[in-house]
Amino acid sequence: LDSYRNREEYPSAIENQLLRSELDKAHADAETTRANFEELTRNYENLSKSLQEQQTAQQEDKANSAEVLDDALATISDLQRQNQALAAKLKATQDTHDKDMSECVSAVENEVASQHELIREEKRRNDEALRKKEEDIERLEEEQRRSTEELRATTAELSA
Repeated sequence: LDSYRNREEYPSAIENQLLRSELDKAHADAETTRANFEELTRNYENLSKSLQEQQTAQQEDKANSAEVLDDALATISDLQRQNQALAAKLKATQDTHDKDMSECVSAVENEVASQHELIREEKRRNDEALRKKEEDIERLEEEQRRSTEELRATTAELSA
């Protein structure tokens, strides 16, 4: 009986494996998101460095000319567009990660609640079956006691 009561507090090994699998998937998704973020950051840094080097070389080649100013403005504009694109990509990646994590957590919570409900129902059924068996045992003991008394009475009558 204690094992049934404790089952509500301690999910089965299968349930734990299912929950662990969901958690491992969430961790893997988080690791992928982190790697994507790091790659985007490296790309952004490399692009920024490359563009900065390009700007410097252009400024040295065309110092004080209108062309230098136009090129610099175009480069800045390109950098801003690329920066905005990277920021949008990063935000989309983060949003996807947040959504995936939320869905995973929700799925795990729902599964845990479902399993707990199944365990409670099974415990209730087992408690009911145990109660019926205890009643059957009491009834059989009473029948045995009566039969024994009847046998004694019959034996006494036959002896007399």
